[in-house]
Amino acid sequence: MGTSLKNVMDMMMPLIPDDYKTDIAEDIDLAKRGVIEMGVALKQEYMFTSVVSDDDGTVTDVTINIDLSMFETFLASHYAYRAYLMRLKDELNRDAINFKTLTFEIKSLEKRPTAINDSLYSLNRYLADTVAMVTGSNSTAAVVTQFGSTK
Repeated sequence: MGTSLKNVMDMMMPLIPDDYKTDIAEDIDLAKRGVIEMGVALKQEYMFTSVVSDDDGTVTDVTINIDLSMFETFLASHYAYRAYLMRLKDELNRDAINFKTLTFEIKSLEKRPTAINDSLYSLNRYLADTVAMVTGSNSTAAVVTQFGSTK
């Protein structure tokens, strides 16, 4: 059976600004990267299977060999979003460098990668908590307080 990577993309799309949705709507590589990083974080391995159209040989969908839970799909979408932000930051940095080589600079092009850095920082900071939540290890086992002597 398996899970389609389109499910990961569908969960990630609300995080993407409307201006950029059309650019990545069919980019299954982001979802694949998200599933791979999630597998590393959870110490699981997945096999990818491509669904190819018979007409022209294009890949229409990619599935993995197991059914992901809602939590795992959520986590994979966050890793895919992180991959998206890293790609966007790289593109904006390249665009800013190209503009700087001209005789003028556009300061907003330098500020956009900084804003993406802030988003990446907060996403990376809380991703470990999300992994712990998915694996069920994010709970307090016990609290011990001792008063007085040990006798």
